[in-house]
Amino acid sequence: LEHFKFNNTVYTDLWDHLQMAVDETGTELPRSVKDIMDRWVLQMGFPVVTINTVTGQISQEHFLLDPETKPEPSEFNYEWFVPITWTKNEAIKPQYWLLQKNTQFDDMKTNANEWVLANINMVGYYRVNYDEQNWERLLNALQTSRESIPVINRAQLID
Repeated sequence: LEHFKFNNTVYTDLWDHLQMAVDETGTELPRSVKDIMDRWVLQMGFPVVTINTVTGQISQEHFLLDPETKPEPSEFNYEWFVPITWTKNEAIKPQYWLLQKNTQFDDMKTNANEWVLANINMVGYYRVNYDEQNWERLLNALQTSRESIPVINRAQLID
């Protein structure tokens, strides 16, 4: 703010200054701030991330409330760089970056007694869908030990 206090600015100036802060703090990102943020601000909407806890497959697609909607083309093909915060049975896991439309992430595979919950405390601007078995396990967790799921995520699961 000090740098531009008497001048005009454009959004890329913000990306440049955020990148300087990232570099100064040694924070590791999978891409530059500009590359990450351009996908979030230069295309319409947001993604729905689908996690299959049987196969470990993770995918993203453009979320459309009305599936009949025909969105304008996007130079990014409606793909985002998605920071996924997640937990497996209450054990918070390191953040995972979804950098492509489909990928394999075996850490999200579960056994019959485990469940996965993504977008912890809804810090990311994306929706999450799961395979049927994981939905059933999350429903069971809500009924038997709802404190194991953060309050805001309980509302997210209902929506």
